[in-house]
Amino acid sequence: PDAAGDYAGVMLFDRRHQQGMTTTTLSVANMTCMKCVTRVDHALSGLAGVEAVDVDLRAGLARIRHAANLPIAALSERLAAAGYPARLAS
Repeated sequence: PDAAGDYAGVMLFDRRHQQGMTTTTLSVANMTCMKCVTRVDHALSGLAGVEAVDVDLRAGLARIRHAANLPIAALSERLAAAGYPARLAS
């Protein structure tokens, strides 16, 4: 660590890791149970460029942390193919 107690290499890695990422929240239809949540999670997690997925059954939302160059349409198309139509949450 430096004089401030920071690990410069870790901070540099963290900044690079965050660069080029964004979070999108989709409203997901047809989710009625925890099995649906798992299916939505797996459908999105399997998409190249997706880093993290958080699915909220009660709110009917999926929050996806993904590469900024991954089109939102790719996320919603992936969910529609799995039987869960989605749109950008308002």
